Amino acid sequence: TDVDECLYNLDMCGPNAECTNTIGSYTCTCKAGFQLQSDGVTCLDINECASGNGQCSDLCVNQEGSYHCACRTGGKLTPNGKDCEDIDECTSVWLNRCRSTAYCVDKVRGYDCHCTEGYRPYN
Repeated sequence: TDVDECLYNLDMCGPNAECTNTIGSYTCTCKAGFQLQSDGVTCLDINECASGNGQCSDLCVNQEGSYHCACRTGGKLTPNGKDCEDIDECTSVWLNRCRSTAYCVDKVRGYDCHCTEGYRPYN
């Protein structure tokens, strides 16, 4: 009669692995985002960012068992969750710090404030 090591918690599978009973033994299978090590029971996190930046166009942030893409200041993530697009900070006074005597000029990853005619930069 086979003893189900998984059912009776007799297996040595790590916390990121799932146990499958076999005749006379068991096997450990890693959860998504983890890779089985040579000991056959330990599953370590796969760093998805190490290969091709996780297909992220800007920043790749590795997490335990997963990852996500992020954008630097001045960018926002598109609905596909991988690409970034520029934020036009000049569309709202809440997104830029230009004074009332200056106008905003959008640029990739930021903006510049330029003095309106008759004014000069404030130090």
